[in-house]
Amino acid sequence: MAKAAKKVNTPVRAKAKAGANGGKATVKTPAKAAAKNNGGGGVSGLHTLREDNPWAIDYAGHVPRADSPLYVQSRKLLNDIAKSTEQGGGQAWFYGPDPWEDHHGGGLWVHDGKGWFFVKNFAGMEWASQFCADPAKVEMLRKNAQRLYQGTFLTNTKMELLKLDARYPFDDILNTQVTTSEQIAQWCDSIFNASVPLPKLRHTGAAPKGHGVHHYPTPVTDIELFKRDDFTLWVLDGEKQPAAVVPVHPRGVAKSDPRYAKHYGETAVAYATPNTKLAGQLNNAVSNNKTLFAGPQHSLSKQAFSKQ
Repeated sequence: MAKAAKKVNTPVRAKAKAGANGGKATVKTPAKAAAKNNGGGGVSGLHTLREDNPWAIDYAGHVPRADSPLYVQSRKLLNDIAKSTEQGGGQAWFYGPDPWEDHHGGGLWVHDGKGWFFVKNFAGMEWASQFCADPAKVEMLRKNAQRLYQGTFLTNTKMELLKLDARYPFDDILNTQVTTSEQIAQWCDSIFNASVPLPKLRHTGAAPKGHGVHHYPTPVTDIELFKRDDFTLWVLDGEKQPAAVVPVHPRGVAKSDPRYAKHYGETAVAYATPNTKLAGQLNNAVSNNKTLFAGPQHSLSKQAFSKQ
């Protein structure tokens, strides 16, 4: 859980020390040294949303497998549904245009009589993770989906889905209690779990070409879906490695606004490539319940706001 941060300056290569002013500390670093290490501007602690370990998530290297007949059905059905979906009167599919890869992300497709819409279950189950899955917990996912598909949602969804694939075992999967490993496997490869159509770069892409959900934290990759087009989320650190930053105040506020004056025009570091200097600064900050932020003249902030 994120903890409330103390406003403490945490310069490059300097650890925050408890001071006499109620636990707050300020450690000064010569400007030239800071500029050399940071690429210009200081990086300081602001607020914490953190994970304890670097992210290294990639299911692409799992043991060899053959697609189950059900998964082959689900993948085709998913593509057919996604191709027929027009968000907001003709706009492209929210995650990006086809061709899509089938992410086991726990998506639930519903037809309301007007068209398909998309919601997500509590959790998605990757193929490689099914072998540690607790049947009782997967059963909770099934029951949650079953509650969604009721009344006209059930009638319309089942009717429209079976138009696309008359042989799809919709009722068998949705209404069968999960108690065995075989039933877990069935749920895993079904349209109720293997059901999120993602472009390749958003699914398994790695910088500089893309930032996929298998390589970067989802709380960061999701920002890419709703950020303003003129804000650059993914930037390069001083070692030319990917980092992600976010603004620290709303757009359009006055520089004199007392709520934001101290950090006006700065960005907070949301992600740093593991084993880089920036990651070391970030790890040092979060170990003290802080988040790093870069000043207006720092190269991270300049890149982030370069289109504005």
